[in-house]
Amino acid sequence: LAWTGMLREVFKKEGDPVEAGTLLAQLENPEISEQLRDKNLALEILNHDKIRLEQKKAFSTKELERKNVLIENGAAARAELEAIELDLALTTEELSIKGKQTESLQNEISFLKLRQDALQIKAPFHGVIIMDPTLSTGNYMKPGDVLFQIADPTSFYLELPVPERAVERLSIGDRARIRFHAFPAIPFTGMLARV
Repeated sequence: LAWTGMLREVFKKEGDPVEAGTLLAQLENPEISEQLRDKNLALEILNHDKIRLEQKKAFSTKELERKNVLIENGAAARAELEAIELDLALTTEELSIKGKQTESLQNEISFLKLRQDALQIKAPFHGVIIMDPTLSTGNYMKPGDVLFQIADPTSFYLELPVPERAVERLSIGDRARIRFHAFPAIPFTGMLARV
């Protein structure tokens, strides 16, 4: 396991064949879920602040244009224009800061989503589950805990005695099919490699 969490659900059991990438189990980590919820809420608030600041900047830009016209006609004081310019500069700076905060929050949310996705346990390769993981359901798992044991049946070989009178009917490369008592529903196939 890469992350800690409570084993919420197991989708495969002992004896099940699995393909690489098959979802085996789902862990649940309330801390990650809570952090993700908080970061999404903070991002939503930040986006509202950005919209408000963009509206304020648009208004200040129009106000600056109006004051410029009034100053050119001698109907307004230069101090009023400077106050609007300062307000516009501060709003632009605050918008820039909010943009950087948004980028930072989006990176944190992406990281938390990756951590949340890592709570899905997937089969690393094709094989058969040889350990019953359902007994661990509801337990808190931490990195290093063994949850599944998967065996790749293609890497197995089987040695078995053959009566002497049957040896002459065997040839290297003959196809073989066998069932084990432990996995009666799963036939395993192979090839005769050596006599």
